[in-house]
Amino acid sequence: PVTIKAELSKLALNLKVARHHGLFEEELVKVFPILYSSKHKPRTRWLTLPELEALFTHVEPYHAAHLAFIVATGARRGESQRAERSDVDWDRGVVRVRGTKTEGAAADVPITRLTELLLRFALANAPNNEGVLFRPWHNLNRDVKSACERAGITRCSPNDLRRTLGKWHRNAGIIPSQIAVMLRHTTSKLAETTYA
Repeated sequence: PVTIKAELSKLALNLKVARHHGLFEEELVKVFPILYSSKHKPRTRWLTLPELEALFTHVEPYHAAHLAFIVATGARRGESQRAERSDVDWDRGVVRVRGTKTEGAAADVPITRLTELLLRFALANAPNNEGVLFRPWHNLNRDVKSACERAGITRCSPNDLRRTLGKWHRNAGIIPSQIAVMLRHTTSKLAETTYA
């Protein structure tokens, strides 16, 4: 949905320029879907610890491990699929996240007192001891949605788990700029407005 809105916004801008130059005659309202708005409304969903525990009880242990890793590291879905046991450096207190989305996406994320137990749970229940930690999870969104329904909690997505990491740390008094570093954002804006 966000990508579609971005594309429609670009189309609107191009059509406005075309109208200005007399190359497009139609009214823009005739082109765009009913109720279309270019204003993005970010999701605010994050999970409390009891909600996360309830979710874990309604998925397989190795899937719970995968979800725990996402919360503990702020990894995006694809990044979590590339995670390896050797990425966790207990001596340095960091986890290497193998990101590719942005220039700063591949980075070390600190292990905090809020994430250490989740990370230990993830490693203890991950199905693979060598190479990548987790098996491909093709139906992750569908399975998590179903698990949320069974657990009696509001639906969540992998990105809501990233937001959970930010919200927990913000509630613990961590400033948004530090949370932005944990989430590997280039600025603190998203941490301030959406993730924390």
